[in-house]
Amino acid sequence: SSVPPGGVSGGSSAGAGRDRTGGRPGAGRPVGWRRFEPGRVWRLFDEEGVTRLCGAPRGLLMLAGDPAANPLERPILATTAAAPPPPTVIARLEALGFSIQHV
Repeated sequence: SSVPPGGVSGGSSAGAGRDRTGGRPGAGRPVGWRRFEPGRVWRLFDEEGVTRLCGAPRGLLMLAGDPAANPLERPILATTAAAPPPPTVIARLEALGFSIQHV
């Protein structure tokens, strides 16, 4: 099935991607992927200092229900668009430490 692309940004060199920050410490590094894998994203959250996530509501639903979901060490701002995520997904992610921004 088709899964929406997404991206994360962290304070360190999170995963694979091209550094567009000019090497400035703490400036963040965008990371994107063609196939959204929630377990991989949770590993980035846990290991790489991720502070922001941009993705479709379906991606947030997948993150909320993934077996790797766990309380975050630091808050993550999750920005999403289109139809808002269901209230149960928002509540689950907020309980784990996300701040949800719907645009």
